[in-house]
Amino acid sequence: MDKKLVGERIKKIRQKLGESQEEFGKRFNPPVSKAAVSRWEKGTAKPEDERLKAIAKRGNVSVDYLIYGTSAERFVKALKEIGLQGKVEGYTNKEGRYIKIKGNDHHAEEEIRRNKLLNSFKDEMNIFKESELNNLDLSTITLFYKLFNYIKLANNDKAMEKLRDLFFYSNGIGDGMVNYKKDESHEKIDDLLSSL
Repeated sequence: MDKKLVGERIKKIRQKLGESQEEFGKRFNPPVSKAAVSRWEKGTAKPEDERLKAIAKRGNVSVDYLIYGTSAERFVKALKEIGLQGKVEGYTNKEGRYIKIKGNDHHAEEEIRRNKLLNSFKDEMNIFKESELNNLDLSTITLFYKLFNYIKLANNDKAMEKLRDLFFYSNGIGDGMVNYKKDESHEKIDDLLSSL
């Protein structure tokens, strides 16, 4: 976790709410000082887990977004780790789902994409190291992997694409980049189920 980036995201939320550091700090139970909020925003300190949850709720974002950023930010981080960030010209949408790579080297594009996906997966697996999972968490993860394995073993590319699209959509909602629409969500779930 990059505390400086976490601080920048907290500052964006506070500014979006139109509050001073002092006002923002008073909203917690118990309240925190202006100096504490300043340290969070500078990245010299990290809020406790309960306060992170409260900040995420006030900002209408997920705790995951506060800690790790958007999918696009994770992608840029992954590119920096493999030393290829200079090859990216830009994102074609706000979720960072598609990129344009400088040059036409298909192998370089595929390598960047593969490394990005592996790094993203590695980042997401941090939950196993950083928190205790309860039985409900483990059951949910197990069910997801069973579904993934079922689709993979069935060699059903159409279903895999629909599963991926459903998770991109859900991730966008969690990142605060996509507005939740109940009908649209149900339609995506129905599409996935009908492809199985």
